[in-house]
Amino acid sequence: LSVSGNQVDSAAQANTTQAGIRVQASSVNLGADTSSTVDQQAAGAVNSSSTVGLLGVRVSGTPNRALTESTLGVSSNQVQASAGGNQQTSVLQIDAAGDVTQTGGAGLATTATQATSGAINASSNVATLGIDNQKTGSEDNRYSVSGNSVGAQADGNSGSNRSAVAAAGAITDVLLQTSNSQTVSGGGVAASAQVGELGVRTLDSTNDALTVSANRVQAEANGSSASNQTRAGASDIRSTLAGTSNAQTHSSGTVSASAGATRIGSESTSLSGTSLTVSGNQISAEANGASATNDALLGADNAVTQSAALVGNTQTHTAGAVQASAGSNLVGAGTGSASNASLVVSGNQFSATAASQKADNLARINATNGVSDSGAAVVNLQDHVAGDVSATVAGLTTLSP
Repeated sequence: LSVSGNQVDSAAQANTTQAGIRVQASSVNLGADTSSTVDQQAAGAVNSSSTVGLLGVRVSGTPNRALTESTLGVSSNQVQASAGGNQQTSVLQIDAAGDVTQTGGAGLATTATQATSGAINASSNVATLGIDNQKTGSEDNRYSVSGNSVGAQADGNSGSNRSAVAAAGAITDVLLQTSNSQTVSGGGVAASAQVGELGVRTLDSTNDALTVSANRVQAEANGSSASNQTRAGASDIRSTLAGTSNAQTHSSGTVSASAGATRIGSESTSLSGTSLTVSGNQISAEANGASATNDALLGADNAVTQSAALVGNTQTHTAGAVQASAGSNLVGAGTGSASNASLVVSGNQFSATAASQKADNLARINATNGVSDSGAAVVNLQDHVAGDVSATVAGLTTLSP
């Protein structure tokens, strides 16, 4: 018996936007403003749920003879739930075979604004993931539960913004700006991935071989996340500014991620000559209030003159907890008696990560033949005013083979 490659997925999204402007020409003269602007507001609750009673094999019924000399496998199945308030991708791109020059207007600007005030919830729940043998005995069988995943992801705001100019000639007097603003308030963002029994359940087990390996239970919750890029590349860059600004505010609401499995491995009344391997399983939870990757880059094959690359990042967490928890009641074997049995528990990983604010900022100027009268700067401001930040692994129970 084999159960493999099945998917149970649910997804709910309030707002989704893809916006872009692209210009391809021999040369470009910017005589007016060129801008891409996205504004998203999500006020109501967004809920996504995937629920499964049994994902795998259950052996039952009459006559109640023992299961013998059989091979049962449950592999590569997926249960996933995702929920989001605002999601957007913005790209403003100019490609020139010659020069790019600005003679008027405010230059090139990509601007995104996102605000979420409703609750965002994603949950995946599986009562039994694996094999449930309800016969009176099990003898000389091969059981395998491997490569399955149960996951949940919840995002209040997520955005990707890019402003870029690429010229084979020179870029002169151009103002490039990428701006992002995200706000979370109200109902909070929560992701939960839970499994009751992950593995194999039998009654009396004799000379069986059981493997429970490489299964994953993962939950991730993000209040606001953004990737912001401003880039210019040419043979020469003169009197040009590349600026990236990011502002993220979390004013209220909890950001929480929870992942767990009640049992990982085997549950048997007795084990006689049976071997069990529980290896490489992962339980992980990650919660982030706000996270951003920001860069402003100028690159020239020849020289950069009188130009600047600037990055500004501001993140504020006013209230609301950020929590991540991962755990299990049992990893290994639960049995009333054992004789000549072998048990290997190895390489299983539990992780919980919680962060109020994270930022990766880079301002850089590269020029093969030199940089003159130019500069690169990063200004980063992060303020966590209130709200607990906690990460817990197996906080309620004890892991025990």
